[in-house]
Amino acid sequence: MSDFDFRQLNLIMTKINEYKNGKSYLSWLINDVESLINILEDPNQDWKADLGTSWLDLEEVYAFALADEKEYLDQKDIRIIDEALHKLETLIEDQLKTIKSPEDDC
Repeated sequence: MSDFDFRQLNLIMTKINEYKNGKSYLSWLINDVESLINILEDPNQDWKADLGTSWLDLEEVYAFALADEKEYLDQKDIRIIDEALHKLETLIEDQLKTIKSPEDDC
């Protein structure tokens, strides 16, 4: 993967952490992650599909919550979100381990 992709993956991790720390909304996270996945330059397509599946889990929870006019997410929703975030983090962390950081060149 390119330096550009390295930065985007780190940015996804930042966005996930912001959401987990209450500094971002689920809708923002969903939009940010989707955008960042879509602009990756040279990802492995199977890996990218796995990212997309985890992202879709987030999108579905949010869409159903809107459709059901929920004011708050229930425990099932929160569990699905937590599992999807864990999958995203694991996929990204595994990929980052294989990429040389741009700072390593300094």
